[in-house]
Amino acid sequence: HQDNLGLLFTKLIGEVLLLAFLAVCAGLIISLVHRAMSRLNPKWAWRPRADSPPGGPGGLAGKEHGDADPSLLRAVIAMARPAALPKADRRPAIQVLLRAVYCVGLGTPIAIALIIVAMKSANRGQIIFALLGSLFLAAFLAYQTFPVRSSVPAMAMMVLSAVAIYALAAAMSISGTHGAWMKVEFFAQALPVDWLAAGGGGAVLGYWVSSRAGEARHWRQIEQKSEGE
Repeated sequence: HQDNLGLLFTKLIGEVLLLAFLAVCAGLIISLVHRAMSRLNPKWAWRPRADSPPGGPGGLAGKEHGDADPSLLRAVIAMARPAALPKADRRPAIQVLLRAVYCVGLGTPIAIALIIVAMKSANRGQIIFALLGSLFLAAFLAYQTFPVRSSVPAMAMMVLSAVAIYALAAAMSISGTHGAWMKVEFFAQALPVDWLAAGGGGAVLGYWVSSRAGEARHWRQIEQKSEGE
C-alpha cells in the first residue's frame, strides 16, 4: 500500500468493525448460555444485591432486582416499544440511554488524547501498554462521571477511538513516496487485533473497576447510615 496508505487505513477500520461485530456476537452467545444455565440451576447464577446503586449491578430504577440483564439492554428494549411502556417507566429508560451516550462521549476523546500522548514507539509492548492503559483510564473516568450498568459503552469507546485514529492517520499519510510507511505516526501503528484485545480489555477493565468502586462507596454509605440510626 505504498501508493495508497489511505486505502490501508480504510481496510484497518473495516477490520476493527468486523472484530467488534464478532465480539458482540460472542457476548450474545455468552449471555444466552448464562440465561439458560440460570434457569437450569438458579444457584449457579450470580445475583446482585438488592441495594445496589443505579449504574451498578442493581436494577434500572431500583426495581427488578436480581435480574442479571444489563439495565442498558432493558432500557433499549423498553424504548423500542414506548407505546407499551407507562410514562413513569419511560423516564428512567431515557435517563439510562442518555447516561450511556454521555459516557461514550466523554470517554472517547479522553482515550484518543491519551493514546496519542502515550504511544511514542512502534514497539509491541509500548503499543499494548498505551492501548490498555489509555482505554482503562478513559473508561474509568467516564463511568465514574456517568455510571451505566453495561460494558457496551466501554467497547464503543474502543471502536470509536480506533476508527478516529485510523481516519486521522489516513488524512495525515503521504502516499506514493519511497518509505512512506516509515512516516506513519506511532499512534496509528496498532493493529485491529491490538485494539480489540488490549484496547477492549482495558476499557472493560475500567468499567469493572469503576463499578466495584461505586458499589463499595454505596454500601459504605448504607452501613454508615445504619450505624447512625
